[in-house]
Amino acid sequence: MLHWMTAGTEQMKEDGVLFICRHANDLGLPYKWSTTMNFLYTTLYDSGLMIARDEHGDVRGVLAYTYGTGMDKGADRTRIEVVLLYLEADFRLGTNFVQAMQAMVERESELSEPIREVEFYCAPTDVRRRLFGKIATCRGTKVHSCGPLDFYVTTPDRIRGYLARIAK
Repeated sequence: MLHWMTAGTEQMKEDGVLFICRHANDLGLPYKWSTTMNFLYTTLYDSGLMIARDEHGDVRGVLAYTYGTGMDKGADRTRIEVVLLYLEADFRLGTNFVQAMQAMVERESELSEPIREVEFYCAPTDVRRRLFGKIATCRGTKVHSCGPLDFYVTTPDRIRGYLARIAK
């Protein structure tokens, strides 16, 4: 079982960044590395990096998000854009993804200004559309410099509803 936490100290941030760098070739992001690093910088600035540690304290996954979106240049702090969710291969079980979602909505509930929307992009595939369709609405596919990407929007309440349904 993994324990998700906000990377609130310099050491935790460093652990998260080093984890991302070690897995750079496996992240599956459609962006160039320089774009990924820019997202990571913004994530660290926004305190939007979460790490998942195993029972030995080793980082096994990361969840990175930024406040605001590219469309509003980060101005609307009631919206977040998830830029990365990655788990090492041995930890890619459904329960660990569910724990990541749970950790994100728990983090959201601690904020002084609640999050009203969660957005993310991903490469369009039927498998991803079925998976993400359980928690989000696909608002379309656009061609970016890195290729076509589906754009999804959801809310913390919708994610909580999904978590409650699967907990039964």
